[in-house]
Amino acid sequence: MALLQQRGFGRLPTWLTQRHGTGIGGDDLIDACACAIAARDSTQRFGGEETDPRGLRMEINY
Repeated sequence: MALLQQRGFGRLPTWLTQRHGTGIGGDDLIDACACAIAARDSTQRFGGEETDPRGLRMEINY
């Protein structure tokens, strides 16, 4: 949690208390934040030349 907070998710402790009754598990919320950071901070990609039926690039960022 400290790593996530240092990277911009300062409200994570608050969000964890607000999720009750939503069906969102605490670990799922933490995983989603980690995935968002990985996507935001990615510097390399593979693919991206093709698009899916919605016009989105088909690529993997890492």
